[in-house]
Amino acid sequence: MQGPILLLLLLVQLLRPSLCDYGGHDLFTSLAQLGELWRDEREVVRDIRTAMERMEEMKEVLQRYVIGRRVTRDYEQCILATLVPSGT
Repeated sequence: MQGPILLLLLLVQLLRPSLCDYGGHDLFTSLAQLGELWRDEREVVRDIRTAMERMEEMKEVLQRYVIGRRVTRDYEQCILATLVPSGT
């Protein structure tokens, strides 16, 4: 007689979705996940801020490169214009 009662108690204990009156483990799991997401978001924001600072440092270098390419392209067009007759 004790065997079926113990089995029934074990099944009832295992099948209960939560052991608390309100919220249970699901609530704490959800809060833990929110905390983890919050920490991850802080890291992402920190990385974005660092990337923005590095871009600010690189801005002058990139501007010089773009100006250099524009000058080079203009120079190439001048050379091609002198080599290729305009009437052709």
